[in-house]
Amino acid sequence: MSDNYERWGSDEIDLLKRHINNIIPIDSRRRDEIVAELNRHRLAQNKNPRTQGSIISKLTRLRSSEKGVFLPGLVGTDDAREAVSVSARLVENELAFLSKGRHIAEVQQEFLRRKRENLQEREEILMRRMVEEANNEKQ
Repeated sequence: MSDNYERWGSDEIDLLKRHINNIIPIDSRRRDEIVAELNRHRLAQNKNPRTQGSIISKLTRLRSSEKGVFLPGLVGTDDAREAVSVSARLVENELAFLSKGRHIAEVQQEFLRRKRENLQEREEILMRRMVEEANNEKQ
C-alpha cells in the first residue's frame, strides 16, 4: 500500500469512518470498536503522523479476516504479507470510489455485487471439489 496514509488528515479519517459504517458488513459491536480506535488515533494524529498506519493495519486485518485470508499464525511470513497487501488494495479501491464523489448507495451496490461474485466463485470451487471427491470414491 502506498505511503499516502501517513499524510492523512481528519477529513480522510472521517471518510474511513464512513467507509466502515456503510460498507464493511460487520457486527455493530466490532464496528463500534473500530470507530472508537479511529477516534483515538484521530486525537493522536497531530502528535504522530504515523498513527494512521496502524489504522490502516487494523482495517486491513479486519478486511482480510472477512475475506478469510488473514491467518494470525502467519504474521511475518510472505503469505500473511500478501494477504494483508491484497486486502489493503481492496480497502484502497473502495475508498477511491468514495473519494471520487460516488454516492454511498452506488458504492454499496458495487461492494455487494463483488461479494456475490466471490461467493459464486467459492460455490463453484466447492462443487468441483465435491464432484472430484465423489469421482475418487467411485474409483
